[in-house]
Amino acid sequence: MQERRLKTIYLFLASGAETSDIRDKIVKGMKSLSSQHEKSGFDFQVLWWEDVSAAQPLSGRSQDEYSKLIDKSDMVAVIIKNTLGKYTIEEYEYAMKKYRETGTVPKVVIYTLPTNADNKARQNFIEEQTEKDYFPDRVGNGDALLLKIDGELLRIKDQYEEPIKDVEATIERGKYDSGLTREAVELFQAGKYNDAINALDMDRIRERDKELSVEKKEIAEAYVLRAKLGLTDIRNKDRFEEAESYFAEALGASRDPEILFEYALYCQKQNKFEAAERHYEEALQILRDLAAVNPDAHNPNVATTLNNLGILHQDANKHEQAEEEYEEALRIRRDLAAVNPDAYNPYVATTLNNLAALHSNTNKHEQAKEKCEEALRICRDLAAVNPDAYNPDVAMTLNILAALHSNTNKHEQAEEEYEEALQLYRDLAAVNPDAYNPGVAMTLNNLGILHYNTNKYDQAEEEYEEALQLYRDLAAVNPDAYNSYVATTLNNLGVLHKNTNKHEQAEEEYEEALRIRRELATVNPDVFNPSVAQTLNNLGDLHSNTNKQEQAEEEYEEALRIRRDLAAVNPDAYSLRLADTLNNLSALHSIMGKPEQAKEEQEEALKIRTEFAAGKHKPD
Repeated sequence: MQERRLKTIYLFLASGAETSDIRDKIVKGMKSLSSQHEKSGFDFQVLWWEDVSAAQPLSGRSQDEYSKLIDKSDMVAVIIKNTLGKYTIEEYEYAMKKYRETGTVPKVVIYTLPTNADNKARQNFIEEQTEKDYFPDRVGNGDALLLKIDGELLRIKDQYEEPIKDVEATIERGKYDSGLTREAVELFQAGKYNDAINALDMDRIRERDKELSVEKKEIAEAYVLRAKLGLTDIRNKDRFEEAESYFAEALGASRDPEILFEYALYCQKQNKFEAAERHYEEALQILRDLAAVNPDAHNPNVATTLNNLGILHQDANKHEQAEEEYEEALRIRRDLAAVNPDAYNPYVATTLNNLAALHSNTNKHEQAKEKCEEALRICRDLAAVNPDAYNPDVAMTLNILAALHSNTNKHEQAEEEYEEALQLYRDLAAVNPDAYNPGVAMTLNNLGILHYNTNKYDQAEEEYEEALQLYRDLAAVNPDAYNSYVATTLNNLGVLHKNTNKHEQAEEEYEEALRIRRELATVNPDVFNPSVAQTLNNLGDLHSNTNKQEQAEEEYEEALRIRRDLAAVNPDAYSLRLADTLNNLSALHSIMGKPEQAKEEQEEALKIRTEFAAGKHKPD
């Protein structure tokens, strides 16, 4: 893939002449931001419309003059100091109209600076936005304002960059060099993203689809490319619905395994797990048949599909299926690496890491350690030759190994490994924060867990708090991907604050985590209902300890209902957690003077634990 051309992100400043010094500071800041992100293909520019003649009447300014600027802007910053600028309100209202049309851009934020002025128009405008549940962002000075604007612009950059990277990866995986797609690919690689969309004449492609002589895979590739190119147009609020319709047309044209894989991967990223599983499995069966005839050509794709299925099943707590898929992918990749180590050793390390994480989560510690240490050796060897490419893999593997050592009470080793991983991620994030801040946040959260478990509460709190802020920033841009991490870190902070008697903080953190997890569970109950139950159980503990017994009872009982349902389907994974909640309810009912209920719950919990001790179920 050739180097990506610059994508310009435009910031429009709606402000009066009194803030011209701050505007100059922002212009300089945008130049600095552009130099930092030029390598990743992004440039930042500031726009504004200023009346150079204070005596010029309102009629002297055509609406077209500022509306054209706002139309192409990605963000509108309304900056208010002592007074409203002459045209600030109309610029703000026009920007909000455009935002409502797209649902994404321009992002409109009102920033108010400190003032001692008693200005009615200013006050009325701010109060009006507050009544609409829009709270202006108060900033102390120009430097603080610049930092906040930088953060918003980088979130907008992420909105553009993720689908662009996805198209790049799609093109790299496939050829997309037919007469139907070649022009669109060339335009995309030249950074002309909208032109690339328009280059795919979908009416013509649909007509070609009806011709028996046309290669159906080429038709399907055109539909896939159109689906993914359309996602780069973040101004189109219907882009996800359109992508789904193009994927449906692609599958109607061809059920080639590469087309099935592209749709399955899209579904996996959108957390549509059932659809992803169904299409991966169909692709896998076709690839197996092809590999039986031509293993050299098709075994790499068999391994990749198995690896992705393993991730999907691991996330859905289907651990046995995930293990089988990882193991088969590993065998294939080892065979490929034996012939071509430079090409396939990175893939061997990836699957080893996936297996190590799975074994660690299922208490197979020796197997996990063996896989992880082998992966770390491979990654360190690769990073010695190409640190930019493979230091992220070293950092991820160190995280997995540290978690394993933490779980087996080798805390000093774990701390060293987490600290090395954190430094690697911080160095990477200093150059490319968008790509590596998730790694910084993950490692901070892991260090927080380690320090909490070793009673280093102050360190744990600092690490959780920094991780939470990073995850909130990431979730502001991509809530589907990062809200679950926000909830997990909130839950961890709640546990810490509960056990350090900061009960009000703990309650707020648990309740926010619960709200997020309930929302996630409405879309994907199989994955997130266990987390809902966990937070309910934690809230029950907190309320029981603070004499809010009725609240605790409601929370334990809801957690119990969820865990019964989960244990009915997967007793190995959830029966012990069911027993935990039964014990909690039993203790609470004893305090509440409900001895019969307490006895029943205690007996049921004991029965479950006895069955585990007898080997009837294996704890997950």
